[in-house]
Amino acid sequence: MKMNEVEEKQENGKPKFTKELEELVPPAHVSTDMYDIEATSGDLSLLSKYHYKFKQEYQATHVVRPGTTEELSNVIKKCREHSKSMTIRAAGSSCYSASTPTNGGVIIDMRRMDKIYEIDANNKTVRCGAGISWLRLIEALLEYGLGPKCYPTSYKSSCVGGFVVTSGKVGIGVLKNGIMKDAIKSLVFVKPDGSDETITKNSQGDLSLDDIIGSYGIFGAVAEVE
Repeated sequence: MKMNEVEEKQENGKPKFTKELEELVPPAHVSTDMYDIEATSGDLSLLSKYHYKFKQEYQATHVVRPGTTEELSNVIKKCREHSKSMTIRAAGSSCYSASTPTNGGVIIDMRRMDKIYEIDANNKTVRCGAGISWLRLIEALLEYGLGPKCYPTSYKSSCVGGFVVTSGKVGIGVLKNGIMKDAIKSLVFVKPDGSDETITKNSQGDLSLDDIIGSYGIFGAVAEVE
């Protein structure tokens, strides 16, 4: 064990960083279990298996599952404070290894952020957490006679946020209704420093929807989508 790891220990034997994460997110949603870490350290590609077989030093040390935008923001701030690398993931249904940690650190699993905050049937809009599955969202919209303009062919297992941060150009409804970017009114985005910002089609800040769509989470994490 490295000296800094020894110094980090608390009296109860739990690392300081772990304890601090558990103050931000319910302890049941902060995991250091290696089986849990392995299960959330890759997508449908084989690269994650390569890392575990030959490059174990790249393994993450924690899986954290925030349930709100505030929790997500606080976790990202804490990781930045401790200089921990972060890997943002949801269902891991892509084949591009975007869910694979390459520098250890923390896996932030978005699937608890699965709330539907508002369905406006008159304006035909929905605001939801980025971790909600497409199937659950589609079922909820059907009750209002609505449906998403486009969604991935993997909708039975994938989450909304993943389609947003990939190109969103290939999927069901795209040819008829346009790409995912065209369907987004706004989104709440958490930056690497933990600050959050609501970004719309007309936003004039440092980041635009163009920066986020297709970024695979390089600039931060999508928390909510309208």
